[in-house]
Order: sequence, then structure tokens, then C-alpha cells
Amino acid sequence: MLNAGLLGVALGLFVLIAGGAVLFFADKLTGGSGIAGLAAATTAGNAATVPMLVAAANPAYAPAAGPATVLVAASVVVTAIGCPLMVAWYAKRLKAKQTVETPEVSPAV
Repeated sequence: MLNAGLLGVALGLFVLIAGGAVLFFADKLTGGSGIAGLAAATTAGNAATVPMLVAAANPAYAPAAGPATVLVAASVVVTAIGCPLMVAWYAKRLKAKQTVETPEVSPAV
């Protein structure tokens, strides 16, 4: 179970980074700022129930259901924590970049 948990953490980081990158660029290509793409880079919380549902439908998967549930649950935790941090970091970066590109002009005295 520990191995499944560690693998789940790795899976969560992969989803956050790889999924976040793909969704970020998709958002940018469609005219967005990238924030919505990053915000979508999570593993859904209800995904942890899928392994048990599969095992219930086909008992041949029962031995894998426990470790698979731990793996997905660990990924859910990583993305639930990491995604908001990633979005906040990027939003702050984007705001700073916009501030540099459009400096305030003081009125003439």
C-alpha cells in the first residue's frame, strides 16, 4: 500500500505538471490567459471510487482494487493541494507581467 501511495503522489504531480501544461496551452490557444487551463489540472475526487466499482463489476480486479484506490486517492490529494498553489503562482506572475507591460503614466503637472 505504501508503494501505491507514493506512486499516487507521483501520479498527482504528473497530472499537475503534464496535464497543467497541456490545458494551459489549450487555454492560451483559445484566447484565454491560461489560468482556467491550470485550474482544470486536477484528478477528480470521485475518481478514487472507480477501482472499487471496477472490482465490484469484475471480481478478477479485486486484488488490484485496494492499491489502485490508494494510488488514485494520493493523486487526488496532491492535485487538490498543488493545483490552487500553481494557479495562484501563475496568476500572480501574469499580473506582474501585465503591470510591467502597461506601466501607469502619471498625469502632467
